[in-house]
Amino acid sequence: MTVILTSGIKKNTTTPDPPVANTSILTRTDNKIYWKTKRTQLNGVNWQYMQAFDAAGVGYTNTAIQDYIATIPALFKSTFGLNCIRMNVLPKEYQDADTAGVFWTFTDRIIEECRKANLFVVLCLQAVATPGIDSGNVYYNISVADWEDFVEKVAIRYGKEAYGFLTLLLWDEFPDQTTSPTGSTNQWRHVQPYLQSAYDVFRAAQTDDVLVLFPGGHYATDLTLYDSYPITG
Repeated sequence: MTVILTSGIKKNTTTPDPPVANTSILTRTDNKIYWKTKRTQLNGVNWQYMQAFDAAGVGYTNTAIQDYIATIPALFKSTFGLNCIRMNVLPKEYQDADTAGVFWTFTDRIIEECRKANLFVVLCLQAVATPGIDSGNVYYNISVADWEDFVEKVAIRYGKEAYGFLTLLLWDEFPDQTTSPTGSTNQWRHVQPYLQSAYDVFRAAQTDDVLVLFPGGHYATDLTLYDSYPITG
C-alpha cells in the first residue's frame, strides 16, 4: 500500500514507490505521477455522486435515479475529456444509503461505469470533522463507529482488487471545531491516531496495490508535526 499525505502548504510524503512491473498500480516518483508506468496528468472534477437522490426528493433505492447517475461517468469522458473523477460521498449519505442496504452495491456500479469510461477514481468520504466531533452540519458528521465501519468495509471491498484506477481518500478536511490549552482538536497530532488505525486496517487486509490519500489537519493544510507523529507500519 502506498500512502501519500496531502497538504495545501507543505508537501510531505512517505518514500515514493518507483514504477513497477505491475502496470495496474498508480505510482509516484520524484513528484511525478505514473499510471501503468507512463507519466500522466490527472484532470478531473469533484462529483457528489449521491446528491441526485436528494435533489430528486427520492430515496437511495430509487432505480430510476440509480440508472441516471450510472450514465454520468461516460458523459464526463465524452463531453469534457476528463481522465479522473473524485467521487465524494457525505457521511450522512453513506450512513443513510448503507442503512437502506444499497450503498456498496450502488457504489460498485458507479465505479464500474468509471472503469468502462477509463476514468481514474478517487473515492472520497467527505467528512470534514474528526469522528465524534460536531461540525455544525449533520451531513458532514461521522461517529467513531461509522468511521471505523467505513474504513473496514472499503478496505475489504476494494483493497485487494488492484483496480489500477481507484484511489481512496478516507477523509476530506478537518476544520477547527474547538480550542483547548493544547490547540485545536484537528491538528495533525489529533488526526494521526485515526489515520494510523486506518492504515493498520488496510495493512491487515493485505492491500498492497491500493493508493490511499491521507489529508493533513486544519483544512488539510497542517502536516507540521508529521515527523513527531508519523504513520508507521
